[in-house]
Order: sequence, then structure tokens, then C-alpha cells
Amino acid sequence: QASGDYGIDILALKDGIRYAVQCKLYSSPVGNSAIQEAVSGRTYYNCHIAAVLTNSTFTSNAKNLAKSNNILLWDREYLRQLMINAKHINLEPFIDSTTP
Repeated sequence: QASGDYGIDILALKDGIRYAVQCKLYSSPVGNSAIQEAVSGRTYYNCHIAAVLTNSTFTSNAKNLAKSNNILLWDREYLRQLMINAKHINLEPFIDSTTP
């Protein structure tokens, strides 16, 4: 929170739903502090949904805390599945052909 972001790295809005996402690049499992940051950031930014995203996994305590606070947990397996699913999406309509 020293950076002034109140624990949130990404704020997003889709279909009127506000999302707060805390991102953690860890080599070990993510613990409770990330969940606590997501909870406080969701409140501070008045978001409907908060999530913690990591390239790693979560401790069992973090999973329990997230469940009791309605925080979504997106770990490396979730990211892997997103990448697999993205391979089947035609991205051509989103590519700007004028960009070098």
C-alpha cells in the first residue's frame, strides 16, 4: 500500500460491474496479505468484485480468507486454462492492421 494503490493493481469496468484486481508475481504460494489488500482495495475503490491474480498458488489460509470475503482467486492453473482457451479465439477482428 506504500505505492498508494490501496492494494489494487488493475481497476476494470465491464457491463456496469467494477472489478479490483491485485496481482502477485511470486515464486512461493501467496498468503493472507494479498487477500487483505484485495478486500481493502475493493472497499476503497467501491468495486463489486475483487480478485487476486498470481503466477503461483495460494496457501490454504489465503483460500479460506478469500472464501469468507468473496475474493476471487486466479492462480497459475486458472491462467493456464485462459491461455489454452485463448488459442481457440479468433483475434483477427481486434488486430489493427495499420499498426507496424
